[in-house]
Amino acid sequence: VWKSGCTEWHEDVSVLPTTAFLRSELAAQTELKAAFAVPLCKDSRVLAVCIFYSRYPLPANPQMENTCIAIANEVLITTFARSHMDTSLRFVPGDPAAVEVAPSKTGAS
Repeated sequence: VWKSGCTEWHEDVSVLPTTAFLRSELAAQTELKAAFAVPLCKDSRVLAVCIFYSRYPLPANPQMENTCIAIANEVLITTFARSHMDTSLRFVPGDPAAVEVAPSKTGAS
């Protein structure tokens, strides 16, 4: 995710080799299964990665991915607008260079 700038979904990270998922042994010990990673981007750069886990194996689900990204962006925009911070940060599903920053729905600039 850090290199590609794209989301990643793994149905069961506990069975992946550590070359594919560094924390696979820890995931197995803590019974974590599915993982969905979303990059937080600004100006085509990945600044952070947010990872959502499940205790159950889950196949990739584009509708769930889009819903998670939309909710995360709304929370991010609302939180940053209230604190007068930069609202151009976005969680993105694909190439961060291709993302257009939409105006905030909160009315804050």
